[in-house]
Amino acid sequence: MKNHLESHFTDTDYVTPYGVIKVGSSLPSMILSILSHFGCDTVTILSGENPNGQRASEELNNLKHGELGSVLASRGLPFVESIGKLDEWHERHFTVFGMSMEDSLLLASEFEQAAIVFCTSTGKAELAWL
Repeated sequence: MKNHLESHFTDTDYVTPYGVIKVGSSLPSMILSILSHFGCDTVTILSGENPNGQRASEELNNLKHGELGSVLASRGLPFVESIGKLDEWHERHFTVFGMSMEDSLLLASEFEQAAIVFCTSTGKAELAWL
């Protein structure tokens, strides 16, 4: 599955209210400002939609997206809704500020995701496979 999805993840624009995040690129300046405001230095982009890399029904995607949002809110982490866009494809995501790589991968695993996008304030956005 990794080879099949890798270019999909790396070519996607992850659109947040504060700028676009792209795998292999540094974070936009507005996102760096938000990290500073919250006193953290990591950003994670993850989704609950389309578990196991398989296109799911709208109903299941809505359910998984809502469940992931509830989990994030219960953890008290700052986050915003974002969207991954590639050509005609789009998928809802959350951009989470201050979550560790380990916690991000664990949460993505709970939602049966193949990978996350993770970045520190001083690095480039990277694709992290589960």
